[in-house]
Amino acid sequence: MEKSSSDRREFHRNSLELFQSMKSDLDFLDQTVRQSFTDPNYLNQEWSLYNIPNLPIVDTEDLSLKYHVFVPLQNHIPGSAASTIHHHSNYLLTTTAVLGSGYETFIFEQLKEEERRLEEIPLKIQEHLTESENTQSFVDAWQPHLVFNPSELSATLIMWSTDKKRATDGLRQNRVLKHFKGPLRKMIAALGLENTFGITARTLQYYVENGQFVAIDEDEFFEPTRKAVGPEVNIYSIQAIFAFLQRSGWRNKPFLEKMLKANEVPSYYHQFIQMLLSEEPIPDVYAKETINIPKGGFLKQEVIAAHSKSWGKEF
Repeated sequence: MEKSSSDRREFHRNSLELFQSMKSDLDFLDQTVRQSFTDPNYLNQEWSLYNIPNLPIVDTEDLSLKYHVFVPLQNHIPGSAASTIHHHSNYLLTTTAVLGSGYETFIFEQLKEEERRLEEIPLKIQEHLTESENTQSFVDAWQPHLVFNPSELSATLIMWSTDKKRATDGLRQNRVLKHFKGPLRKMIAALGLENTFGITARTLQYYVENGQFVAIDEDEFFEPTRKAVGPEVNIYSIQAIFAFLQRSGWRNKPFLEKMLKANEVPSYYHQFIQMLLSEEPIPDVYAKETINIPKGGFLKQEVIAAHSKSWGKEF
């Protein structure tokens, strides 16, 4: 379907019925779980706090479809930003809530090309929504959005695709090249090939400070979470995924019993497999209390105030 669509935005707009059928189908979830939990690359990955806990469904050069799991703060702060305001370069994103308290987000007006390098920028809120069971959101290429911390463990189905077909799309699946993303980005910019590849030399994210929107370099923002790896992070990520599965009603005891006997399944999975088998509630894991900006976080009210200051009217 995706390859036959000349307008990828139309493909995303027409995906609501598909998403609704997938999100309510436990057999579909079961197939996804079995696909991931028998894939050595998935089982042996080193998780970091940069990675959102996820279960991949499809990942090709044309599109990526996943379950994403969002964990709450231990002490919920209504309207607290889960991350910075950010865009996904030339990617289109469709999201729908499948579990939990919902997916609250601000979607801003799309950035013009000349705005993508500005350190201070008057972002304009276009839409504020909390996804429910029968809705989904669409974020265009170069369109910033902001996600707020959920009040309880929540999950979404997400679909990515680039805004148009490029000859270089296949490079994005190359595991080796992913490790050299930064130097490659700079080389592409130096050669004047940013539009060809659909990227910029430097990607900025945004937050609110002193009543206005200011930028932070994406690599600087993510550096601490990319470095946060190790056994504790692996357990944290898999616990979030197993908690999602349990609360979704997924039960495949024969498969879980096989996992316990399979040598390729990491030992840290076992405690959560046992909890599913015994129907013992899997406890929450929690998001970090702060994000990597100077003041550690910002709130919905600050975003609305910065919007009003920039545009002379309330959202």
